[in-house]
Amino acid sequence: PWILAVIGFAATLTPWTLRNYRSLTEVNLRFAAGMSEPLPTFVPLTLYGPLNLALANHGEADGTFSRDLMTSHQASGQLSVTDAQHLEFLLHGDRMAWEFIRGEPDAFGRLVLKKWKLYFGSTRLGWSQWDFPGGLSGVRRPIDVFVPYSSGAMSWILPAALLGALFCLWRPGPTRRWGLLVAVLTGSSLLVVALFFGFARQGLLMMPFWLSLAAFALVRLASAVTTRFGRGPIVDEPSRRLLTVLGCLALILLLLEAWGSTLDRKYHWTGTQLPGKRTLNPELTVYIRPLPSGS
Repeated sequence: PWILAVIGFAATLTPWTLRNYRSLTEVNLRFAAGMSEPLPTFVPLTLYGPLNLALANHGEADGTFSRDLMTSHQASGQLSVTDAQHLEFLLHGDRMAWEFIRGEPDAFGRLVLKKWKLYFGSTRLGWSQWDFPGGLSGVRRPIDVFVPYSSGAMSWILPAALLGALFCLWRPGPTRRWGLLVAVLTGSSLLVVALFFGFARQGLLMMPFWLSLAAFALVRLASAVTTRFGRGPIVDEPSRRLLTVLGCLALILLLLEAWGSTLDRKYHWTGTQLPGKRTLNPELTVYIRPLPSGS
C-alpha cells in the first residue's frame, strides 16, 4: 500500500511541479531587473508557505487571516515580486515566523490557543438552513465560514467525540484502527492550524470524523443503559421499525428544507466598507444578524 501511495502522490504532484517550474522560471526572467533574489523554481505545491507563516505568526496576530503585517506602500490586493517587502515575505517569511516563535514562546502559545478556539468554532454550527440550535446571528471572519454567536449550541460534540475515541481505542480490530485514524487526522489538522491560521472551515473538514466518534459513544452509552435494564445491548443492525422512523424523519427534514428555500430572508450585515464604495470588504470580518419577517 505504501508503494501505491507514493505512486499516487507522484502522479498528482509531478504535473503541478512541472507547471510551477515553467511559470516561476518565466517570472524570474521577466522581472529579473526589479528582483533582489529569484524565486525558487522547484515548488511541488505552493509558493505561499513562507508568506502565510509570517502573516500568521507575529506579535500582533490574533489567529485570523490578515495582511496588516505587510506595510509596504505598494501593498494592494495583489502580490508583486518587484516589491521588496512582498519578495521578502515570499522568500523568507518562514524565518520571520520562527524568530517570533523562538523569541516569544509564551506569546506564540497564547496565539495557538486562539487559533484552536477559532478552529473548534466549527462545532457551533448546527443543523438545517436555520442553523439549529445556534441560530443565524453570528460572524464571518476573513476568508472563513459563518459561525453563530451561541458558544454552547453544539458543545456536546467534542466531549462525545473524545469519549467515542476512548471507546474505539479500547476495542481491538477495525474499531481501534478507525479511532487511531481519526486521532492522527485531528492531530495533523491541529498542527497545521497552530502554524498557520485558525479557520472554522478547517474544523468542518474534520466534523464528519468527530461525529462518527460521537455517534459511537452515544450508541455505547445507550447500549449500557439498555443492558442495565435487562433489554440487552443494542445490536449492530437496526430493526425495521427504527429504519422506518429514521426514513420518515429524513423525509420530514427534506420537505422542511424545501419549504425553507422558498422563504425570503433578509439580513443585516455590519463590517468595513471598501474605499469609495457602499459594499463591505469581504476580506475583513463581517457581522450578520437576520431581520424580522416583513422588515
